[in-house]
Amino acid sequence: MTNDLCSLYITLAENKITCVNAGYRKFSLQLVKSLKEDGQRCWGKTDFDKCEISLELTAIHDVAVETLLHEIMHIVLHLVGFDPEDGSSSLTATNEELVSRITKGLLLINNLNRKLFKILLTQL
Repeated sequence: MTNDLCSLYITLAENKITCVNAGYRKFSLQLVKSLKEDGQRCWGKTDFDKCEISLELTAIHDVAVETLLHEIMHIVLHLVGFDPEDGSSSLTATNEELVSRITKGLLLINNLNRKLFKILLTQL
């Protein structure tokens, strides 16, 4: 890694964090220059088939932190039963049900990735 990388990426590398453990599988973290999804530039994307989280290599620190949390939330929503890839486009849960499900999913991801979350929370 070079000094041109944002501090989040450097800290992840120094701590040998190369994936997000979702319990049922691990999602590898990939740094990609000029990242695209559907032909459009983007900061990050999660590929459930390849079990990869791709992050834009050139992202500045604040964008990188927000993007990694954003991509982790895609995994959390998948874990708690909301998967837009299955064709559903809306949730059929009350606010309380949704918050309870997301909280449980977020706690699961946190418990499986303590070092990663400690880093993310100190980088905010």
